[in-house]
Parts: sequence; C-alpha cells; structure tokens
Amino acid sequence: MSTRALLYYFALTLFALVLTVVDAHFQMIYPPATRGFDESKEPLAPCGGFDIPANDRISMPRASFMTIDSGHVSYSYIIKALYNENPSINDFNAANLRQLSDGTRAYPQTACLPFEFGSDVQDGTKATLQIVYNGGDGLLYQCIDVVVDNTASLNSSMCYNTHGAPPSRTSQVEENATNATSQSNEGSSITASAYFVLLMAIGISVLIL
Repeated sequence: MSTRALLYYFALTLFALVLTVVDAHFQMIYPPATRGFDESKEPLAPCGGFDIPANDRISMPRASFMTIDSGHVSYSYIIKALYNENPSINDFNAANLRQLSDGTRAYPQTACLPFEFGSDVQDGTKATLQIVYNGGDGLLYQCIDVVVDNTASLNSSMCYNTHGAPPSRTSQVEENATNATSQSNEGSSITASAYFVLLMAIGISVLIL
C-alpha cells in the first residue's frame, strides 16, 4: 500500500475519533424516555426537543432509579420532578421543579442513578422527571412521564454500573460541587483534544491532496 493510501486511511480514522468524542451524548436505558429520543435535540430544554407529555406514564415507587448510557467519560447530573399532569414548557421553572437527586460519575457508558420522591408525594401523583446532564460541553436534557405508585416495582437487574461498583446516592453538596468542577475541566480537556486531533486530520488531508 502506498504512503498516500496509508495517510488517507489514517486521516479517516482520526475523523471517526473526533466524531466519537465531540458528539458524546447520553441516552435513557431504563426506564426509556417516554417522550422519545433524538440525539441532535438533546441540548434543547426542557425535554430534549420533546415537549408533549406521553399518554402512557410509567409507574414508579417512591424509592426509584434510572439507568443511562453516557458518551462522556465524566459528567454531572441533576434529576428533577415537575408535579403536573399536563405541563407546558413554561412550567419547567425553578418555582415548580423539585430536585430529587444530583451527583457525578467518572466513567462512561452505563450508570444507575438512584433518587427518591418526597415523603409528602401521594400515590397516584402524576409527574415528569427531568434529567439534566453536563458532560462539559453543554447541558443535555431528557424527560420521563411517570405516576408515583409505591406498590410498583422496578426491574432491579437494570440498576447497574459499567465499572461494576454498586449504585450509590450522592448527597454531599460540597463534594458534588468539587467533582462537578473537576469533571467540567476534564470535559473541556477532552473537547480540546478532539479539536487538536481534527486539526491533525485536516493537515494530513492537505498533504494527501
């Protein structure tokens, strides 16, 4: 194989690497995003471009969890609840949203994120769960429409982490803030590295031409 051909294939590999790193998003695994999923719309608040509540709500007990697949190596997240049967975009504001959980993760792919509805939330209450995800290159959003039912049960086998550690709740605000800042810097470093690789690929392409 000629040197020109080798450079060509190397440039293609670099471009593929850039696309993988820069386009890192997250996706709901369990329960699924009831409103739908479109990776290109995830940056759109409040629900990743899907603003109409689902007709079929998922029953969730007071102590629950959600499992996501992350494209970022490290990230922070916040899980919020909006107690409204038919919320509009304007209802997703600080006055209406109640934070259920927040935390950080320092590994990619699958992560189980436990949370709890407040003890004052009655069975039969309809809610929309909003997860806000920050991998260091902008906020991403997804929503799940649920009904609180403490007799409901979730598939516990779906609560697992790629790195094998047991799920844990993060409640220490100071630790969260420190980790979130650190991981935001890591995310920025990853993005910068991706653009450096992109410049290398462009340079090689110029040499080929």
